[in-house]
Amino acid sequence: MPANQHLGKLHLDRRASSLLALSEGNPDDLLLTTAELAGWLATSRQWIEINRHRNPHLLPPYVQIGHRVRYRLSDVRTWLGERTQDYARKMQRRAPVPVAAGAAQARRVP
Repeated sequence: MPANQHLGKLHLDRRASSLLALSEGNPDDLLLTTAELAGWLATSRQWIEINRHRNPHLLPPYVQIGHRVRYRLSDVRTWLGERTQDYARKMQRRAPVPVAAGAAQARRVP
């Protein structure tokens, strides 16, 4: 198994910080095609195209040049940074809350 193949099997939010590290060394004004972004995020090009129209909040902002769509690397980096923070917050919210034994019995309906 190639070193990066396992990345495709994980949830995108969990991989945001590692993807952000992969972008190091590239200029911020680099423009990525939809296919390049899909390869970078380990998703399909179709998933990106569909969600660009149906769920734009799931993707970084894009630049349209004529009929072509491009993603500015600086926008992708910012978006990944936001996703990293959102994932950490979600995990904190999901922490189990201990329930007192008496409270669980009080909710029972006869």
